[in-house]
Amino acid sequence: MKESHSVSKVLSDALVFAKRFVTKPRQIGSITPSSRFLTSAMLERVQWPSVRSVAELGAGTGVFTREIVKRLPAGASLLVFELDPALRGRIEKELGIKCHSDASDLPELAGENSIDVVISSLPWTVLPPRVTAKIIDGVLSCLKPEGQFLAYQYSRQMMPAFRRRFESVNVKFVMRNIPPAFVYDCRGKEK
Repeated sequence: MKESHSVSKVLSDALVFAKRFVTKPRQIGSITPSSRFLTSAMLERVQWPSVRSVAELGAGTGVFTREIVKRLPAGASLLVFELDPALRGRIEKELGIKCHSDASDLPELAGENSIDVVISSLPWTVLPPRVTAKIIDGVLSCLKPEGQFLAYQYSRQMMPAFRRRFESVNVKFVMRNIPPAFVYDCRGKEK
């Protein structure tokens, strides 16, 4: 029974995601939600027992959000951002958590040097450059010195921007996703 519920949830998410993509392709960034393989590749990089605060940017249908909630230690905080009001409403209803609209509000809501991990599904390459810069600068201001920024993209186009801002950038390719994706694991704020 549980497996059929999970399959129907995946199909439901895929239909909603595709519809939102067709109406707002520059905001959504992909026609399908992230696969469980991409989700695993992103979240396995986090040392969950030591995490006290997480921010998720671009939650979409909540594929990552659901898994973050499962892994988050008791007492840890989670800030979730999703610009699309229909998707934001779905996450709030399903998970019972507040979902904020604009990722550029992260510094105001989190505060300086307060976040252990930022997990991003934002479509960086289709956002206006000034928006991209503002959000990344906000992420850097909120990350603790030993903080971690995880993002996935469908190309290596963001590599130079991430390398300019972080001391360490490791990349993993995830083939089992539509489309295949690169996972960026960024640490250490560049001085």
